[in-house]
Amino acid sequence: MAREQLHRFEYNGKRYAIDPETCFCFECDEISWDVLAYYPETPINRINHLLRDTHSPTELNEVVGELEWLRATKAILPAPSKEQLQKEFEVERGLKQLTVELPAPGETGGDGAARSGGETLPGTAGWRGWLRSNKASVAEPVAPSASVQAQRAVELLLSRSAAQSALHLEFLEPAAVRQPALLAECCVSASHLARLGGKTLTVSVVLRDLRVEGLPDALKGHVLGLRVSLPSEDAEVKTVLDRLAEGRYGSLNALSKLVQTLDKHGAEAAIIVRPGHPGFGGVVEALHQAGFPAMELDLDGAYIAQPSLDPAGMIPG
Repeated sequence: MAREQLHRFEYNGKRYAIDPETCFCFECDEISWDVLAYYPETPINRINHLLRDTHSPTELNEVVGELEWLRATKAILPAPSKEQLQKEFEVERGLKQLTVELPAPGETGGDGAARSGGETLPGTAGWRGWLRSNKASVAEPVAPSASVQAQRAVELLLSRSAAQSALHLEFLEPAAVRQPALLAECCVSASHLARLGGKTLTVSVVLRDLRVEGLPDALKGHVLGLRVSLPSEDAEVKTVLDRLAEGRYGSLNALSKLVQTLDKHGAEAAIIVRPGHPGFGGVVEALHQAGFPAMELDLDGAYIAQPSLDPAGMIPG
């Protein structure tokens, strides 16, 4: 609710109004008291409509005119200064959160290596290659390895964070962590660099599309995921990632026990549900009964994955 700009109050049987900014206080009669219930947020024509049964338009216009005169003299509702406006609408600077999806093992050819089917001659890459008549193939760049991409993501977040002090680095994985050792090394290194820079860094892993057996009816047709905020202790990070690399969750109860186990190692886990159809009204109750302490509903992801979903049909869920 917006802060009241002109505060009305009663004292010793009389009615008053005061501007908290200027401390200008004045006594109110019945009509001004009624007008101040809407002024200055409501337009004058709307005030006339709302109070037409109790006061005449002429009297209402006269009261509003008097209030506008007080406003023009800066007795009430002074216009904010340029500095105040800049402070109120100041935009945060710096990168605060970064989400990374590393390639799977074998998807890259090395740390920036080149893939070529034949000899690569100097000067044949780029537009110069079109000017030569030789048949040597031009080198094609290969995406950097997962370790290089992870390192660059950390460097990007820290170098562009500017005045931001609480940073968040998130790694997207499929149903299981594919390279736990690499990811653990990256997370520990990133945390150390952030501390050296006087910043706090939270690293989390999001597992998507978990394979869980024997789901209750309330969860069938929906996609389950898991968001895990890694522990602050370096020694526990590898342990948590190794558990997430197994990828065998079995039943919903087994997944709930895994979440409790991760909690003992200092990690914080939340189950994510991406609705696959409008019938998701029983999702929260089903997850609560299974023992999940925290859960998220990914509605944005549902519309992205299935653009045909009808927003009106999702409201009952």
